[in-house]
Amino acid sequence: MKWSEFIKDYLTFSRKERIGALTVLSVIVLTLFLPDILSKPASNRPIKMDAAWMAAVKRAEIKVQDSSEGHYQKNDNENVYAYQYDKRKSNYNENEIIKGELFYFDPNTIIVSEWKRLGLKDKTIKTIENYRSKGGRFYKPEDLKRIYGLHNDEYERLKPYIKIESNIPKKTEETIALKSKDEIQQSKTYTTRYSIIDVNTADTTAFISLPGIGSKLAARIITFREKLGGFYSVEQIGETYG
Repeated sequence: MKWSEFIKDYLTFSRKERIGALTVLSVIVLTLFLPDILSKPASNRPIKMDAAWMAAVKRAEIKVQDSSEGHYQKNDNENVYAYQYDKRKSNYNENEIIKGELFYFDPNTIIVSEWKRLGLKDKTIKTIENYRSKGGRFYKPEDLKRIYGLHNDEYERLKPYIKIESNIPKKTEETIALKSKDEIQQSKTYTTRYSIIDVNTADTTAFISLPGIGSKLAARIITFREKLGGFYSVEQIGETYG
């Protein structure tokens, strides 16, 4: 076989064969180089994401640090205020020692000099007097605790000696009881005093004087009596309409 014939038979391609060969070659090239092409952007993306994530973490750390410093500063201020309050409280306990005589008393009747004997301050006594002058009363020992300016330790010191009299005197209670009995007796006497009438001769005024009978019913009774020609028994009145 001649070389020219060999080339013509085996190395000469038709148009369709050339298109097919180019297609296969393109697929092979893409298969070889596509992973490298796709891997480059993918390799850069984590780096960018890592940089953004690190920046966000750093900002969050700064924010947490600032809030922690503010919290510590707030706690320090609260501790200072608490210390100052405790200091004022201790000064009160040290400088204002309660002195006074203890005796049984009624806060509704006790006078100013007796309040002073108990050891109360003038300002507290004035508050109590103003309260009583406006009609205020103490009904139980705990009511004294509501007085402005009276400290709890002062109240606890006085509490065992508070004796409050009854609001209503005994004589008044007896008077009310007797009056109630008299009123009840009078009402009973009043309810039993009814007029005695003759049902065949009584007019409307006589019937109205009886309990439960009004002017209209009295007129109907008389009309019914006239139709009957008179009642032969009291029970017949019950047959009247209304």
